[in-house]
Amino acid sequence: MSDTTRSTVRFDRLKALIGEALERLGLPDQDAVTVAALMAEADLQGSDGHGVSRLPQYARRIKAGGFNVKPNIRVVREQASTALVNGDNNNGMGHLLNLPMAKARGF
Repeated sequence: MSDTTRSTVRFDRLKALIGEALERLGLPDQDAVTVAALMAEADLQGSDGHGVSRLPQYARRIKAGGFNVKPNIRVVREQASTALVNGDNNNGMGHLLNLPMAKARGF
C-alpha cells in the first residue's frame, strides 16, 4: 500500500473495534468502552499518538502483566469543580481516571 492511499473508518466502528480488543485482553466491559471511546476520540481530534495506534503497545503491555486490567479506582473526595481519585497505584489504564479531567474541562 502506498503512503498516499487512505482508508476511512467510521468513528463508531473504530470505537467498537478498540473496545472489543480491550475486552478480549481482559478489561471489564465498561472499562473497555470508556478507554475505547477516549482512544477513538483522540484519533478524531488528530491526536494520533493517543489513539488506535497505541492499541498494539497496550496489548503487549497487558499480556506482559504491565497493566492492571481490574484496578480498584475510587473517588476519595469530590467537590463541584475538583475530585481526588485513588487510581489504585497499580498500573491501571490512565483513561479510567477521567472524572478529575472532566471537572477540569468544566463538564
